Amino acid sequence: MMTVFGLTLFVSLALLSYRLLLETMLPLYDQSALWTAGCSAMTIAIVAFTAVAHFTSIAAPNSSRASSVPLYPASSHAPSATRRLRWIALAAVPCSLMFGVTTYISTDVAAVPLLWLVPPGLYVTTLIVAFSTARGRVQPVVDRLLPLAVLPLVLLFVTQTTQPASVVMALHVLAFVVLALVCHLELAASQPRAAHLPELCLWLSVGALLGALFNTILAPMLFVSIAEYPIAVVLACLLRVTRQGHGTSVSRGLVTVVAAGALTLAAGVLAQRWSLDSQGWMAMLGVALVVSFSISRHAKYFAAAIAVMMVAGLFAGPGTGQELYAERTFFGVYR
Repeated sequence: MMTVFGLTLFVSLALLSYRLLLETMLPLYDQSALWTAGCSAMTIAIVAFTAVAHFTSIAAPNSSRASSVPLYPASSHAPSATRRLRWIALAAVPCSLMFGVTTYISTDVAAVPLLWLVPPGLYVTTLIVAFSTARGRVQPVVDRLLPLAVLPLVLLFVTQTTQPASVVMALHVLAFVVLALVCHLELAASQPRAAHLPELCLWLSVGALLGALFNTILAPMLFVSIAEYPIAVVLACLLRVTRQGHGTSVSRGLVTVVAAGALTLAAGVLAQRWSLDSQGWMAMLGVALVVSFSISRHAKYFAAAIAVMMVAGLFAGPGTGQELYAERTFFGVYR
C-alpha cells in the first residue's frame, strides 16, 4: 500500500508541477520546444532499447546452448487475436472515460480551476491498484460498488441534473474510479505469462491512444453533446466479466431490459404531463433503477439496461423548451 501511495503522490506532483511551475515560468513557445525535445529524446531512447533487446535476443540462443535452460517456458502460448482485442478495449474505455468525465464536469457542471488534474491522477491510481498485490482484496469491493455508483450516474444523465455541483461532481468522479478499476482489474486478471507481458503493455498503450483519439478528434465531429461519456460508461459495464454463480436467464434478462426502458419512458411522459421538475422526475425513475439493479450482477444485461434507460431519457422527460440550435465548442455545449 505504501508503494501505491508513493506512486500516486508522484503522479499528482508531476501533474501539479506543470500547472504551478512550467506553465507559469515558461512562455508557450518554450513549452512547445521543451515538449518536442522531450518526445524526441524518448523516441530515440525507445529505438535504442529496442535495438539492444533485438540483438540481445539474437545472441541469447548461442549463450543458452551450454546451460540448455530456456528463457521462458515452452508452454507459453501467444495470446489469441480475441484476447488482444479485449486488451485494447479494456485500455481504451477507461482512457475515454477519463477524457469524458473531465470534459463533462468542467464544462456542463462547474468550471473549477485545476479540476482537470483530478481525473488523470485517479486514472493512474486505478492502474497502480489494479496491477498491485492488493487487487485480490479490491475486486470484491468494486463488484459490489459498481451498480451503486453507475445507477445514480444514469439518473443524472437522464434528468440532466447539474446541481448541487459538489454532489454531482462527487458522483461522477466516484463512478469514474469504479468503472476504471473494473476495466483495469480485468486487464490485470487476463495478463499473460512473462514472455508476453511486453505485448500486453503495447496493446494497453494502443488502447489508451485509441480512447484518447476517439474523445479528442472523432467525438467533437460526430456528436453535438458529450455523448462519448455515457457511451464509455455503457462499454465499461459491458466489458465486465460476469462472476460464476451470477447467471441470469435470457428471458428474465430481456424482460428486465425492456421494463427498464419502458418505465423510463413512462416516467418521462408523466413528468411532462404533470409539469414536474428534474427532482420529481428523479423520484419517478426510482422504479426503473430498482429494476435495473436486480440484474446488476450480469454484465451484458445490466449494460443493456443502462443503455436503454439513457436512450429512453433522450425522448422523454421535462425539457427546457424547443431546441432551435446546438453547437459544441471548446468551452462546452451551447443550446
